[in-house]
Amino acid sequence: MPILDVIWVDAATFAKLLAEAEPFGIAPSLRVISLNSLLSMKLHALHDDDARKGRDYRDIDELLDRHPYLRTSEDFHDLVRAQAPELFWSKLGVKSPS
Repeated sequence: MPILDVIWVDAATFAKLLAEAEPFGIAPSLRVISLNSLLSMKLHALHDDDARKGRDYRDIDELLDRHPYLRTSEDFHDLVRAQAPELFWSKLGVKSPS
């Protein structure tokens, strides 16, 4: 049985996550959050990464290893700039906007 991670969010956030959710495997009625939503939440969680002992940064690094095209994606870089603390930008290969 896979591990299920549940997070409580407000109604507006839930609506956005649901709109971007994707069917899961062979059970299309079961939906999971999109890669973009997951990255957004993980990047935002970096604000508390010290307390979480680096787990969110390691999760992001693993997602980038699994989806290497993201490292050069301008959308990903924009997401990092919008969600992550600036001290993580260079670790994620993202430069400050010029």
